[in-house]
Amino acid sequence: MKKALAHILWGGVILIITLGMVMCDGGTDSLTGTGGTGGSGGSGSSTGTKIFVTASFYNGSLGGVSGADNKCMSDSNKPDSNTYKALIVGDEGGQVTRSACSTANCGGGSSENVNWVLKPNTTYYRSDGTTKIMTTNSSGIFVFGTLDNLFLNAPNGTWWTGLNSDWTTNSNNCSGWTSTSGNGIVGGIGITDSQAISGSSPIACTFSYHLVCVEQ
Repeated sequence: MKKALAHILWGGVILIITLGMVMCDGGTDSLTGTGGTGGSGGSGSSTGTKIFVTASFYNGSLGGVSGADNKCMSDSNKPDSNTYKALIVGDEGGQVTRSACSTANCGGGSSENVNWVLKPNTTYYRSDGTTKIMTTNSSGIFVFGTLDNLFLNAPNGTWWTGLNSDWTTNSNNCSGWTSTSGNGIVGGIGITDSQAISGSSPIACTFSYHLVCVEQ
């Protein structure tokens, strides 16, 4: 088992925060910061919007997509008073509640977006407002490649996504994020390739992971 720590830059001071630990397939999912930016980063004022990783862990019963959004809004890592929504996709009772793409990498363009949280042609930063993560294309996604930087400088963190690596929705999404039965798809916070959004085989919904939250 590994302790979950995060080093977060806030007002020029590095804060070390214990985030806790969760079991994953008999092991531990930890969120461990190592300082620095974890990549090329940037400096000065950002012109994009922010993404943060929740301090809390949640099992797959999130209260649906809207419940995941509410968890983003109440999380202690939320960097400001703006509105944030969960970067997660799913459906309930056969009805799509949030989707990025219906075809691989949104071959039909942004018209495929349903209640989607990433904006087209927008640069996203970590919650420090200066470390660039990615810039989306005209379809509101990032075609991997490699992210400019990790979502958070934490090599072992994991988060619920429901996504395939091409931004389509995987059928494993804990019954639209309403149940601890079944399985869900997770991504890796400490990864810059497509495994950042779809990094494993389906994981039991009883396990607990972070959410990634996007400023609206």
